[in-house]
Amino acid sequence: MWSLLKRLRQDTAIFKAYDKVIQDQLSHGMVEIVQHPNVVIGNRVHYLPHHAVIKKDKETTKLRVVYDASSKTVGPSLNECLVAGPKLQQQIFDILVTFRTYPVAFAADIEKAFLNIEIAPQDRDVL
Repeated sequence: MWSLLKRLRQDTAIFKAYDKVIQDQLSHGMVEIVQHPNVVIGNRVHYLPHHAVIKKDKETTKLRVVYDASSKTVGPSLNECLVAGPKLQQQIFDILVTFRTYPVAFAADIEKAFLNIEIAPQDRDVL
């Protein structure tokens, strides 16, 4: 976390943009501030680290905040602890054939979908 803060402070525009994204996520209830980490012997606690992905050539979203569920500290990452379910999307070939079947196509970006999944309060310390 300290290395992220040090990096962000090197560029005030990036720092302000990052802060704006985090404040927006806080105000929409997507994330919450951890005042006192729930570190009690025997409790499982894991908080997702986050970092900035910066693409200065993009017109709309130059900066995104990414939460890294594959990050390891001591022991396995969150991604390694989750049960992998079945693949719900089609094969890419089938998607492309279907996409070309119709004269009009619709595409969307679901970048904020993960942050809109509500987690029960008792489970939040392990995400």
